[in-house]
Amino acid sequence: MGTRVSDSDSSGIRQLTWSAELGDLARLAEDACGVDLHSLQAGQTVLVRTHYTTYRVKLTSPAKGRAVVVGDGSFLTEPTNVTIVGATLTGRGSSVAHGRVLTGFRLVIACAEGEIITSRVRALSVDGMPWFSEYHRA
Repeated sequence: MGTRVSDSDSSGIRQLTWSAELGDLARLAEDACGVDLHSLQAGQTVLVRTHYTTYRVKLTSPAKGRAVVVGDGSFLTEPTNVTIVGATLTGRGSSVAHGRVLTGFRLVIACAEGEIITSRVRALSVDGMPWFSEYHRA
């Protein structure tokens, strides 16, 4: 991944932004710790801790990414039927890993109200078992 220097803002401070080729993002997703929801069964629960919120994801149709989600933050505060789209680095919904929840990435969740993009995933567990990179790769 490379950096690109953008124009200075009104304070004269130069802003750094990251740019990457799609292949670079795919490699990052391959190396990230996480879980592929397609490998789980209906009824299993994934607890996703982001920077601001913890989401309880009860899978209803893992192959289709369907689940019932409830969070303790500002969004999805009541059990809500959703589709877990996947993991993204950009925060703009361009999923690089469909059906996957990856630490260090944002999670894209589609619901009747629209698309929610979480803050970065910090930790996750499946059915109460911590999911660490040394034990499992998505």
